Amino acid sequence: MPLGPFDWYFDFISPFSYTHWRALRRNHAEIALNPNPVLLAAILGHSGQLGPAELRGKRTVADPAVKAAAQRKAART
Repeated sequence: MPLGPFDWYFDFISPFSYTHWRALRRNHAEIALNPNPVLLAAILGHSGQLGPAELRGKRTVADPAVKAAAQRKAART
């Protein structure tokens, strides 16, 4: 029995949004989702916050993770 629909908000610039979407569809195909793209940078800017890519500590973790994910995907194709 399908669940939802649920609103799913995602930052369309983030590579993690794509991988999250793929995991949701693969692992929870029974859940109906309404994808809603947002620009996280604009939301953060409006509230005076910095984004993850602007914080050195987070960037040093995120950049290698994105690169590794891209290399795994390239190796499968």
